Amino acid sequence: MVEILSRIQFAFSVGFHFLFVPLSIGLIFLVCLYEYNYMKSKNLRYKHLSEFYGDMFVINYAFGIVTGFTMSLQFGTNWSAYSIFMGDVFGAPLVFEAIIAFFLESTFTGLWIFKKNKMSNRLRFITVLMILIGTTFSALWIITANGFMQNPVGYSLAADGSRVVVENFKEILLNPYAWYMLIHNNTACFLLGAYFVLGIGAYRYLRVDKDSEEAATFRLGFKPANIVLVVMSFLMPIIGNVYYNYIVPIQPTKIDAISGGSPMVTVSFALMVGLGTLFILYSTYTLVFFKKYMASPVMQKIYLWSFPLPYIAIMAGWIVAEVGRQPYVVYGLMLTKNAVSNVPEMQVWFSLMTILIMYFILAVACVYLMVKRINAPLYKEELV
Repeated sequence: MVEILSRIQFAFSVGFHFLFVPLSIGLIFLVCLYEYNYMKSKNLRYKHLSEFYGDMFVINYAFGIVTGFTMSLQFGTNWSAYSIFMGDVFGAPLVFEAIIAFFLESTFTGLWIFKKNKMSNRLRFITVLMILIGTTFSALWIITANGFMQNPVGYSLAADGSRVVVENFKEILLNPYAWYMLIHNNTACFLLGAYFVLGIGAYRYLRVDKDSEEAATFRLGFKPANIVLVVMSFLMPIIGNVYYNYIVPIQPTKIDAISGGSPMVTVSFALMVGLGTLFILYSTYTLVFFKKYMASPVMQKIYLWSFPLPYIAIMAGWIVAEVGRQPYVVYGLMLTKNAVSNVPEMQVWFSLMTILIMYFILAVACVYLMVKRINAPLYKEELV
């Protein structure tokens, strides 16, 4: 029972944390694009778009940090046997993520929050670009650690078999599984960010006078987001197919699960593919018939009503990747049942209930702040 409860707790923690991370990566990519256009054109509408969606990035980023801390603590509380077995490999990527990626993105995020209106156009763009690079490096190091769990490379086992030992860190870093996953993951994040911009932008656009400055600003932001969505929607199945073909020989049990050996994985894979097809069709249609889209409130509302769909697709992909490797926590090396801590069942129940309550409070706070910013004025200063 301790194993089941610990798996539920970690799955919930990771799933909740992953609500914030993809949107943060996707939004900062669009903010970077708007800032680049502002730097080149000096059109203040791009600045207002970047600050509007940049504020929502900051909210998501902050909640992502808080939920990430809670998640990482569980390696010591619920999965101590795993930590002992994997510590030599798992520690280095997490340290690099903290001292390189997190410091980079958090430092420049702080500059963006407090100093963006005192920067030159070029420096604003560079600041946002550094945040984007930092988030990408952060994803790289986390996925490097996860990539080893999916496809162990560059290691040897201790003489007593109690832990893995790093033999070739370069091989771990260049693990093809991790790089396929990184590209696939970030493409999905950019897709989510573009979909979110189109959905929230539609919400604001539909509520204002179409001759107003605010309407003109959001109209300017729709086309770049639509282009990003189309590009990422077409890239996803291409990257996914290459990724799938790669794991066929290295994770045959996952392929069996996708093919019908585990209902959760099979349904999740089908859901991911089905939603991906939907994204291709509708994003392409709105780009080809963009003038019709801009004149149709119903077409715009579709993005607003359906913006949870990319989240569902991302979560489905996560289930395929993580549940699909069961019963292993480290594929071929360590069974999940052997990775849990030797603790009383009631302690795990208590921690699970505590996290559920805490995350409910965080969810309410995040929704409140996001809704408040979405409904706040687009900008403070007048256009000149």
